[in-house]
Amino acid sequence: MRKFNRANGLMVAAAAVAIISIATCIAFAYAARWEEVATLLAGLLAAAAVAYQGELIKRQIEVSTFLSLENEWNGKEMIKMREAAFNREKNVFDVPKLEGILEFFEKVAGFHAAGYLDFDLIFDSTLGWYAVRYYFYARSVINELRSKVWKDTHLYEHLESLYQKWVPLEHVDRAGFEGQLAGARGEFFEREQHN
Repeated sequence: MRKFNRANGLMVAAAAVAIISIATCIAFAYAARWEEVATLLAGLLAAAAVAYQGELIKRQIEVSTFLSLENEWNGKEMIKMREAAFNREKNVFDVPKLEGILEFFEKVAGFHAAGYLDFDLIFDSTLGWYAVRYYFYARSVINELRSKVWKDTHLYEHLESLYQKWVPLEHVDRAGFEGQLAGARGEFFEREQHN
């Protein structure tokens, strides 16, 4: 089951505010304080309108950010990097090119971790699909980069968290999902080299 997303949270908060407001209006009306009832209702309507507009603006910025990331992912520079990131004949990564791809996905995952991109938006996109596969296929390189090259255990930690969050949402268990990914490695990189 998907996470408790922001839209559900807003609905719960709006319902709680509505219940409290109705109770307050009833109390004021019972005390025959009609001016206070009218003022309270006007204030609540204004607050609701502002909150709604704020959420719309936030969502618009989120979608705009996401579209910019998709444009970057499908840009000429990134396509060249993707085509050269893995040498299928030697069965090895070109680590500098792979790092460019991993940095891109770390940025995507970092935006999610900071609350700027909703997980559902990533999950339902090709960006998420690619992020999970690059992380899975490059795990040994990532571990080597963490321990030997950069000596930074936090390297690509947001990407790793995104992967950990993704796997339980697949329709098979972890071993089955990772088995499917492992079996599709050759085809994945063949397609990446023919963008």
